[in-house]
Amino acid sequence: SVLEVQGNPMPGGGFVYTYQDITQQKRTEEALIRSENNIRIYTDNVPALIAYFDKDCRYLFTNRAYEQAFEIDRNEVIGKPLQAVIPEDMARERAPWIDRALAGERVNFEVSLQLPEGIRYMLVTYTPHFGDSGAILGFFALYQDITERRRAEIALKETNETLEERVRE
Repeated sequence: SVLEVQGNPMPGGGFVYTYQDITQQKRTEEALIRSENNIRIYTDNVPALIAYFDKDCRYLFTNRAYEQAFEIDRNEVIGKPLQAVIPEDMARERAPWIDRALAGERVNFEVSLQLPEGIRYMLVTYTPHFGDSGAILGFFALYQDITERRRAEIALKETNETLEERVRE
């Protein structure tokens, strides 16, 4: 059992102590911490970039890949608005898709990101998060690296152009 003990001084001297059993509350807190740690283990070990934003576009979660790609520290960005963390032009570019996600629509779009290892092409999905009442609570952001696919498409296009030129010659 876990007890919370509080001592309060009395006006004429002495103390009054109160005892409250908080065992269930502590077990619930520990279960939530374990659950969050498990989620973090799973999301930190996937190659996708994952973040969660509330309806006011404040960061509530990021995985390790997202933090590395955007060069941020989760301890510093949690609770901060997206616009205060990412570059202004990137925030403006994402705004229409964010608006659609916060209106309840799942949206997909492609972007290129300048990362330490070079330019990477990403397929981005914003998925709205609905509460029990149907209200929008926020949205999930998932970035999947499609660089190899995009490079293959570019190489194929260049090969076709080269082939057409050789046929003309």
